Amino acid sequence: MRSSDLPADSDLDFPHPLAYEEWFSHFTQPTSRVDMYTVSMVSGHSVVIVPVQSIRRSCHLIPHFGKRINRTLTTEDSLDWCRKIYVSDFVDLYTYQFFND
Repeated sequence: MRSSDLPADSDLDFPHPLAYEEWFSHFTQPTSRVDMYTVSMVSGHSVVIVPVQSIRRSCHLIPHFGKRINRTLTTEDSLDWCRKIYVSDFVDLYTYQFFND
């Protein structure tokens, strides 16, 4: 999932902070080339708004650009344009152990 803050100009009033999350597909088996799991965008762009306290971990997503990188992409939209996205297990020790045990 990819999270971002809700707009500050929202008329909604909540007693706790919320996060906007985008859901991705289930993990595939690690690729032989880079030994990382991959995910892809869920068709229909599945999103949910959740309390920040319900988020347990973040993850490091790396776009798979293919043979050429579109130079117009930015950090905000690069995941939207890639069909395959790597999930890095090298972010921290806990994540590495989770994926490699």
